[in-house]
Amino acid sequence: MISENGFLPKKDNTIEKKEAVVQTTEVVNGYDPKHLAAILEIDRNSFDEQYEDAEEYYHEALENPENINVFLKEGEKNVGYILAIPHNVALEDLNKVDPEMKADSKRFYVETIEILPDYRKGRGFLKMILTLIDEAGKRGVDNFSMHARVENGLSNVVQKYFRKMIRKVRRIENWPYYYNGEPTDYIEGTYDGKK
Repeated sequence: MISENGFLPKKDNTIEKKEAVVQTTEVVNGYDPKHLAAILEIDRNSFDEQYEDAEEYYHEALENPENINVFLKEGEKNVGYILAIPHNVALEDLNKVDPEMKADSKRFYVETIEILPDYRKGRGFLKMILTLIDEAGKRGVDNFSMHARVENGLSNVVQKYFRKMIRKVRRIENWPYYYNGEPTDYIEGTYDGKK
């Protein structure tokens, strides 16, 4: 048991200071086999189902300079990953299942957010999102969109932490890409909170 001050009692009744675990983020531009392997490991251990073409998909995602790839790291281990793609690229694939999505060349679509189960507590999710926001800003983009699962709580987390940024939330009851058509929320917002 850890005391409130972060010290661990040892068996011989002396006290040892627990080392704080620091999570960092890294923006990756370009394909590297080690990054692809890390994404596939995170994906395999984060979700019950994987895409059949996951290796090809993430390989292409890393190669595309228009995408934003953010890793959450604990020490040297990659424990989380976010992929954001240009909104209009996502629109090409999603307009048949979500015809209310509109074109917007100044918006990133958050395609995937993955964190290994043992690393989901803490502020890693927030760190990854803030890194994504920073990188998007460097590219002159301050708007985002995403389809966030309802049943796993992602939509609530996004709306809670980023409520001042959210401009639109629209429920889709049977989203075909998540576990047999579970509900999802389409969310749009702005990074700077001014629009």
